[in-house]
Amino acid sequence: MTKQVISKNKDQTKTPVATTLRNILATVKTFPDHKNIAYAKIGGQAMPMRSEAFSAWLTSQAIRLYPDIVLSKKAVDDAIYTAIAHARQKPAEKVYVRVARVGSKVYLDCGDDYIEATEDGVQVLSSPAPVNFVRADGWLPIDMSNPQGNLDDFFSLLNLPTDDRILIWGWLTNIASGGSGQFPLLILSGEQGTAKSTIAGFLSSLVDPKVAGLSSPFKDEQNLCITASREYVLAFDNLSKLTSEASDALCRLADGTGIKLRTLYTNDEQTVFSSARPVILTGITIEAWRGDLADRSIQIRLEPIPAASRQRLADLKEAFESLHAGALLDLMESVSTGLRNLGRPAANLPRMADFVAFVSGAEAGRYEAGEFLLAFNANQKDSLKSIADDDLFIDALRYATRDGFSDTLTNLFARLPAPKPVAGYPTTRKSLSNWLGRNAPMLRALGWQVENERRTQARIWNITPPTATTVEEIVDAKLGGILVDA
Repeated sequence: MTKQVISKNKDQTKTPVATTLRNILATVKTFPDHKNIAYAKIGGQAMPMRSEAFSAWLTSQAIRLYPDIVLSKKAVDDAIYTAIAHARQKPAEKVYVRVARVGSKVYLDCGDDYIEATEDGVQVLSSPAPVNFVRADGWLPIDMSNPQGNLDDFFSLLNLPTDDRILIWGWLTNIASGGSGQFPLLILSGEQGTAKSTIAGFLSSLVDPKVAGLSSPFKDEQNLCITASREYVLAFDNLSKLTSEASDALCRLADGTGIKLRTLYTNDEQTVFSSARPVILTGITIEAWRGDLADRSIQIRLEPIPAASRQRLADLKEAFESLHAGALLDLMESVSTGLRNLGRPAANLPRMADFVAFVSGAEAGRYEAGEFLLAFNANQKDSLKSIADDDLFIDALRYATRDGFSDTLTNLFARLPAPKPVAGYPTTRKSLSNWLGRNAPMLRALGWQVENERRTQARIWNITPPTATTVEEIVDAKLGGILVDA
């Protein structure tokens, strides 16, 4: 075989290497996504063309065709650069990470196989799904060759309160369906010895296994969006607190409203990450009791595991691997049921209404009608009670407005007890304004009257605390209103 080398002719497009690379690229489907990032469809995977993985693939294909070929990095980069320019001239297509909902069908990327769920049932496909799946570094396949077990077997491995399993089932069903643009956060809390990290790892891995199933707490929005662009289920371990900025970012990630970032620190271009992502948070005392985050969350409090009931992690992992495929297929049957009942009329839906509506439609055959909504409502009720019990500023506001208040924010701030050196306690008039704007819906749900109006000279706040004697009475009395208020 003639050795292929880079020619020194002036017309580089006629050199053997350039022609070889161009011919290989011509056999591959290329396209841009809606952010104008170019992809190449390799088998069932959409591979970013500006990546080391794609460069390595192109090089390996050239060597496979011509084992004696001599390639330079520049030749490969030039070929890819030109191919990217051509790809960006084509219509944009959507790319997905792990799960794709397209119309009334859901596809889950398992690697060699794909699970398809429709309103008619669930099947495993050996040929690529008709969607563009992206697989980042650390992505792991799911072996579907010998499915055994079911979702109940999976739950039996976890230290989950029996009454809370329906909430976990609902959360898993929603994420396995690709969601409907809404993914309530799953917050696992409890003292040491409750297996928070282990449970979070298994829940994440059931749908989206990765080399590193759990991540350290994210530093900022940039870090959060990088993780979200590469992974489907985000699991952050051992959070001790959440800043206001982190809480805001998680809220936007839960409902896909979008996070704007600078593309580079050296220019003014922006990148918008607008997809919703499932998120798991674990921590001993997660400060997630801000109203806007709490009503986008499912909060599970775990109990310590008695020493006699503890199992080796290696044994749990082995058991999980043996039933992974079967439990996932069982979960996808719930997704199929949800698709079959998609669009069914629903009443008295809480915030995250699309999530609750889909999961409620998936209950048939596993739970009684309305059982999930009751469990979700009870979980929200417990969260509201915790907010009122744990937030020192609510006590301060109750004291300052005990006789009713109708005046400016400046005068309200002057009435408050001295600011406390604790997170979330407003220390300026501006931070008080931000706190009220963010938490007014929560206060109303707890029985407060909170309104503001613009008058000629200033904005007037009308605030009256609840008259019920205990927080529990407030929440019980207002429960219906809490659950309907979107």
